[in-house]
Amino acid sequence: MTTKNNHSLPKVLLIDDHKEFHNNMEFLLEDFEIISAYNETEATNLVKKSSFDLIILDMNFDINSDYFAGLDLLDHFQEKFPEIPIITVTGFYEKKEELRKKSKDKGAKKFLLKDETTNEEWIAICKSILDQNAVDDN
Repeated sequence: MTTKNNHSLPKVLLIDDHKEFHNNMEFLLEDFEIISAYNETEATNLVKKSSFDLIILDMNFDINSDYFAGLDLLDHFQEKFPEIPIITVTGFYEKKEELRKKSKDKGAKKFLLKDETTNEEWIAICKSILDQNAVDDN
């Protein structure tokens, strides 16, 4: 697996307001360098300063936002950093079909449900997207 940054591990920006989700993903994706952002400001500042191989974006990453706050940030990243693949996630199942469609329409590589995605699926999906992105860049 090749990376676009200068590190040996693929660098992933994880945007979510739940520390427990960050902790779980850091443990689960041990073959990745996970950088955490807990809100939109942190996320946009990190992407401006550093190179990422993948973004994992919660659709409702801020307790004060609605279900669709992540879509605005997805739009921003697609416009400013279209080379970075994005996985969108949610824990709000009542809006899952609408969020899935909108996030895919806006360019997300994959839409996942937090509690329904197994550990093995997380690892396989992240690696697959990074591998596909490396092939697309060649």
